[in-house]
Amino acid sequence: MLGFFKTFAEKCAKVRQSITRSIVAVFSKPSLSADDRQSLERSLYEADFGVDTVEYVLKRVEEASKTNKNVDGTALLRQILIELLQGSEGNPLLVKSAAAAGALSGTSETVESKGYRENTSEGQVPCPSPFERQATNGASYSNTPFTSIDNSSSSDKNASLSQSPSKTQAIDLQVILLLGINGAGKTTTAAKLAHFFEKNNRHTLLGSCDTFRAAADQQLKTWAERLNLDCIGSQQRADAASVAYDVCQAGLHRGYQRVILDTAGRLHTKTSLTEELKKMVRVLHKCHPSFPQHRWLVIDGSLGTNSLQQAKLFHEAVGLTGLIVTKLDGTSKGGALVGIYQTLHVPIYFVGLGEKAEDFQPFSITSYVEALVGGEG
Repeated sequence: MLGFFKTFAEKCAKVRQSITRSIVAVFSKPSLSADDRQSLERSLYEADFGVDTVEYVLKRVEEASKTNKNVDGTALLRQILIELLQGSEGNPLLVKSAAAAGALSGTSETVESKGYRENTSEGQVPCPSPFERQATNGASYSNTPFTSIDNSSSSDKNASLSQSPSKTQAIDLQVILLLGINGAGKTTTAAKLAHFFEKNNRHTLLGSCDTFRAAADQQLKTWAERLNLDCIGSQQRADAASVAYDVCQAGLHRGYQRVILDTAGRLHTKTSLTEELKKMVRVLHKCHPSFPQHRWLVIDGSLGTNSLQQAKLFHEAVGLTGLIVTKLDGTSKGGALVGIYQTLHVPIYFVGLGEKAEDFQPFSITSYVEALVGGEG
């Protein structure tokens, strides 16, 4: 995995060297000077760690410098970041639906969605405030050849499908709704994610629910053909929620284990588009009350701390359950992930470091931190 992060580490070389020089200076003098503190602060901001992360790190470093001048500053920073990211590694092969876990006992919603609504008031993100408490250990959150692209009408497909499972019926199908702003890389991410699951023996169906962008459907089909994946297409201007429903019905009745729904890119500040996402979730609940078990936000890693606000608003709209960070190969920063995780406390499942399917891998805390601030020794 560390080799996978090599490109990111190379991009971060300048920032990493600046951080290392600054923190070594802190522990090489009898007391922490204002200049040393400012130098470290500037280096951390250059890495895009964000205000809360920087202030927390500086506080911990100041405390350590007062008590022990023999501390390895780089090792201390690495330890702090690993603590802040503890529990952020989402294992995509272990994700379970609430239904499969027996959580649907006569209720019309999953434990996950019920907890989200109970703990959320209007306009609030259901997460602890950043850095209010010490990060704690957390558990990971939880091949058939390509067939023809199914572009048949909704009525034709529904006619051939039996009634949806009952509300209490446990099912194995995991539905992943991919969200994000325009240009984040959702469509290519959907295909790479399906490819990952197929390689790990999770029979996966792609659904093209971006009915707004003219090229989106063809783009997903092209990726599906290239990677030998099953895909159900859509027509431009079709109702995205209806397409998502049909894809999930097909997934249920054709024996798939994963359904990945590619949605239209949308500005997180546009209320009408956010309402469309909420509608899609409501419609999928009608297919099965546990759907979609997973709502993963695809974030462009090169946007840095600018991605935090969009993540907050998507979380308020539909309750995010995971993150995928793309285009880390295009940034020399990447530290914003720490602040995003501390704000939302949802797992980071994958990172993307290039265009190829192989440039998409599960997130690793250790490799990520070492790319940013250096490894052992």
